[in-house]
Parts: sequence; C-alpha cells; structure tokens
Amino acid sequence: MTNINLKDCKWASSLSNFRLKTNVIAKLFVWVMCRLVMVTLNSFFYLTEHAAYHNQLLYYRKRVWQQQHDRGLNALMNNDSLVRFSQEISQVVSPDEPRQNKFPRIRFIPKKQDVRPIMPLGRGGMSLSLLLKARVLLGHLSKAHMKGSMKTKSSSDLHNAWCMYTKKILVKENSNNRLYFVRTDIRDAYGSILHNKLVDLLQQCIENLAPTLAFGQYVSMRMGGKTGKKITYILLDGNKQPTTSLIRGAERLVEVYTPVIVQPQKVVEEIKQLLCKLIISNGSKLFRIVRGLPQGGSLSAALCEFYYAAMCAAYFCRFNHGSNVLFRAVDDFLFISEARRDAEQFMEHVKSGIPEFNCSMNKEKTLHNLDTQIEHRVSFCGIIVCLKSLQLLVNTSSLAIGYPKYTMRLNTYESPGKFVKERLRQVTLTRLQPLMLDPSYTKTNGVITNVWRSGFMAGARLLAMLSNVLAPRGKINAKFISLSVIEVGHKVYRRIQSVFQREDVNLTVPKVVILITYVTGVCTMMNWPGLPKWLPIYNNLRRFLKRMLVNVPGDMQRLLPTLLHDNPTR
Repeated sequence: MTNINLKDCKWASSLSNFRLKTNVIAKLFVWVMCRLVMVTLNSFFYLTEHAAYHNQLLYYRKRVWQQQHDRGLNALMNNDSLVRFSQEISQVVSPDEPRQNKFPRIRFIPKKQDVRPIMPLGRGGMSLSLLLKARVLLGHLSKAHMKGSMKTKSSSDLHNAWCMYTKKILVKENSNNRLYFVRTDIRDAYGSILHNKLVDLLQQCIENLAPTLAFGQYVSMRMGGKTGKKITYILLDGNKQPTTSLIRGAERLVEVYTPVIVQPQKVVEEIKQLLCKLIISNGSKLFRIVRGLPQGGSLSAALCEFYYAAMCAAYFCRFNHGSNVLFRAVDDFLFISEARRDAEQFMEHVKSGIPEFNCSMNKEKTLHNLDTQIEHRVSFCGIIVCLKSLQLLVNTSSLAIGYPKYTMRLNTYESPGKFVKERLRQVTLTRLQPLMLDPSYTKTNGVITNVWRSGFMAGARLLAMLSNVLAPRGKINAKFISLSVIEVGHKVYRRIQSVFQREDVNLTVPKVVILITYVTGVCTMMNWPGLPKWLPIYNNLRRFLKRMLVNVPGDMQRLLPTLLHDNPTR
C-alpha cells in the first residue's frame, strides 16, 4: 500500500485553488473589459440594425443619428400621421404617473433612402383572449374578400394559389401563350391606412353576421399520424359543424381545442378603442397616431391584411378571373395574364393608385414585361416565378449585396457545432419548401435546380457561421462540418421524397443525384472568388463527391450540375 504524503495533498489543493482563482479573475477581467467597450460605444455611437442588412449592425455617431431621427419624426408629422398630444386624450393618462413613462417610445430603422418607424405598442391594452378573438374575426373577414386577389402571405398560401392557377393554364389546349406580368407594392402600406375607412369597412362586414360566432380550431393530420402545428380556424354552423371541408388534398384537418366564441360587434368596438389610443412618446413629448398602423402592434398585421383585401375586392376583382390571376402578400402584388390588354389596364391602376383607400403604388419597385419580349422570370415573396415553365425557383438574388453577416446574433446555444449544424438544416429546408418541389408543375430539372440553389444559399450562410461562430473559439473540426453538410443533404432527399409521396407521384431521381447536387451547391459557394477559403472542409466535400459520382446511373449524368475543377488555392 502506497503511503500518502499529507504535504503533497496540501500542495495539490493549493495549486487547484490557485488555478480556480486565476480563472475567476481572468473571466472577471474579460467581463470588465467588455463592459468598458460597450460603455464607450454607447457613449459615442448609436447602434442599430438596417432594413436591408438583417444581421449586420451599423454604428452612427449620435449627432448624425439624431438628425436622421428628427427627419423621420418631422416627416410623420408633415404627412399628418402624427399629431401632438391633445387635451381630450389626457383622460387616458393617470395623474399619478408621468405621461412619458406610460407610452412606448418611437424608434427608427434606417433604410436605403429614409428611415422606417417602429412603434412597439404590443397588444395596446387588449387581453390575450380578446386579441385572439380579434385575429380570428379579422381572418374570417379577410377570406370574404378573397375574390379580389389570391392571398399568398405564407408559403402554404402561395403553394395552394399557384397549384390552382397552373391547373387553369395547363388544362388549356394552347398553353404556350406568352404570359405578361406586373409586379408592384404599396408605398408605405402600414402608414397609409385611414382609420375612418378601416372602421367603416369593419362595420359594413359585421352587419350581416350573427351576434355570436363559433370558430373551430383544427390542425392538419399528415402521413404517419403526425399533426401539424399551425392552427386553422373554421367557422361553425348552428349545429357546431364546420362550414368548409376538412379534407384538403392528401391531408385532413382534425379538431384539437374547444371552439373560439367571438362576438363581432364587441370585437369591432374594442378595435375602435384601440385606434383611439395609439399614443407614443419621443423623449418628453407625446404624439397620437391619427393615420396608419404601427409596425410593432400585435394586431397591426391582421388589420393591414383585412384593409388591403377589402381594397382588392372593391377595385381589382375584375382582374382576378379566368386565366388572369392577382397574387397578393399583404402589400405586394403580382398580376399575371395571357392578355396584354388586361396587363396594361392593371398597370394603369398601378400608376393612378386608389385614392379612396389612400393607396399609392411604389413606382420605383414596379416591374413588368410589357415592353420586352425576353423577361419571363420575376421575383415575388422571396422566390423566383418562371412564367415560361410555370415553375417556382429558389431566389439567390439576396447574395448580390454580399454574403450573410453574423455580427448580430440573437441565438443562444450551448454547443457552437450543434448550432451551426441545426442552423444549416434550417436555412436549407426553409428555402426548399414544398411549393418549390410540387410535381404537378415542377419538372425534374426544376427539382435539381432548386436543390443546387438551396445548397448554394446554405453555403453562404455556412461561411458566415464559420467566420463568426466557430473560428473565434479555436480550431474548427473540418470532419464534423463536412459530415453535417452531407447529413443535411440526406434531409433534403427525405423532404423531396415526402412531397412526391404526398402527391402520389414516383420520384425518378435517385438519392445519389440529390446528394451530389446539394453538396455541389455548397462547394460552389465555398470556392467563390473573393470569399474566405476553408480548404479542409472543401477538400472533404470534394472527396465525397468523387466517391459518389461512380454510383450515378448513366442516364442520370445529364442531371448533375457542372462540378468545379478549379484549384481553390489559386
């Protein structure tokens, strides 16, 4: 038995305590230095995000930013969107509480030419239950105006709308006619809404409704018994039965919660009260919003959707028929027609605007192909619409302003490697939505193109994460990152397979082709001129591609994208 020296134990314990204290002191020193840097930055600069650069922080000298802030505030007052606090509103202010501390403070986010006002009003005094009822009622009223345009606010809405439209085009005997498009959006959509007009529209819509309405809550039942997370609210009749079909394609809706009981008149009265109490602060000054809805209010998006749905039903209904279609994502419009005359008439509406709704279109962002014989692709809602092949493609134009930055990260994570892996999966599958893969209008080359583009975009995000998340922490595990990219490629194949199975169509593209296409897209971005080179990761992926190429069937070689043969070290 070995004898234990008590002095050795005391010496080891002292060394351990010394190391512990050293680590604590080092962490405290780093914390103090970080706080010192932040205090220095806050003393001389105003830090803010930018509307066009989502993850990148901009540093403004406080004097310069104050000028931008004052210019934006004066613009809101000059166009009669804001007025100074008047005497009749003093009733909503408690005499025991300072007025400027009771109301949210207005702030601005810089845009390319001006600034965007953000007014964080939240629920505006509404309870959570009343807010839910207001959203359900507004959603129901918006659906009543769908004849004026096809709503495409979400990817599922656009998917359903595009399926309906392509069926109209493809069933025609002569489906090779040229398609004309006009794409535009509303200038200052939220800030242009007239309160009186909004209230009148709401009052007109609820006149013929019952005093009490019941809406069932449903979710989709998918293959394998899995249920979706998105809740769909459907109006129930007097017998508590849904007024619309619960079967939607290959999916079926199932009820999950108790119905939501809504009293339309009471909800509209609460919305009126909300519009009368839109008050914000700017330092010691208080302002009331008399026109427009704040971007930051919990009910603003639903009210904005209802307002412009009603406008489309009143003015654009005649355009949305037959082989013509008007897609709308709140304030973004895309009109497609086989008749040049209809496209020209829609263009006239775009130029003149809708004075009754205080709506003017953004002429700088208006695009069309009336004057050219070549243009047949248009960007809409973050995707590319190809009017020649009727396919929807992944949009990569956002990389024209530079690859993504991660100077502002709101993500919290324990393991940086797991964060990068999960973020890579999210970025890829978010771009490769089912609407990009639907076999009813997407051809095989379209599937390959979208897989490559999703890999290309994921590669850009991977470069940003390598530089800003992993590299500052030490040596990067190239094998782990390479395997993570390949694993996401497998998930891409499973996504495509599930979409084709849902539509009861056989997938003729083998898994190896999907893997090679996705990894090639990532490698293309990693070898892009002028961007950081991560040779260990790039070389691992290239070796994987060479191993997989020998397994590609001969008749599938033509589907593969051209692999890069350039030496990345040049």
